[in-house]
Amino acid sequence: MAAIFWRVVKESLPTLMLATLAQMATGVALNFGVEIWIALPALLVLVPPINDLGNDIACVVSSKVTTLLALGLIRPEMKAEESLRSLLAAVALVVVFSTTFLAFFSFFFTGLMRIRSAALHIVVAVCLMAGLMLMVPVVTLSILTAFVAWRLGLDPDNVTIPILTTVSDLLGVLCVIAAAKVLMLV
Repeated sequence: MAAIFWRVVKESLPTLMLATLAQMATGVALNFGVEIWIALPALLVLVPPINDLGNDIACVVSSKVTTLLALGLIRPEMKAEESLRSLLAAVALVVVFSTTFLAFFSFFFTGLMRIRSAALHIVVAVCLMAGLMLMVPVVTLSILTAFVAWRLGLDPDNVTIPILTTVSDLLGVLCVIAAAKVLMLV
């Protein structure tokens, strides 16, 4: 039991220390969007749920991939296998429905709080675009991180989750900012 504990600590600690430092970059990224947050505070309300969605996607995909690896159903190679394709389709569907729901929630919540917001279709467009922009790198990184951890003989649960949630938080902020800028809201 003690050996397992120390193995988990040995595998997790360096990753967690790097993740802690990398989270500072997320705070800096939030500063890049100051003019957006001031102009449209409703978009700032989207950042935590978009980050949470990215974290959920990362955890689900990496857990599913490591399970498929452990069962021998896939090999640690970037090939378009049926199980990975169906996983990606399910994730894309979840992202579309979740971001649409988040946009409606953000719009109505900010309305109840009497916070200035963009029109509903703009909030939906920003949220949907940010979610889809976030999905691609998060899913790719989730699969790659699981493969690398598997090949190195590390327990993917000790390594992948801290890395993926940190990167997903940073990318979530950047995707909301990028979506707002692409749609020329600010």
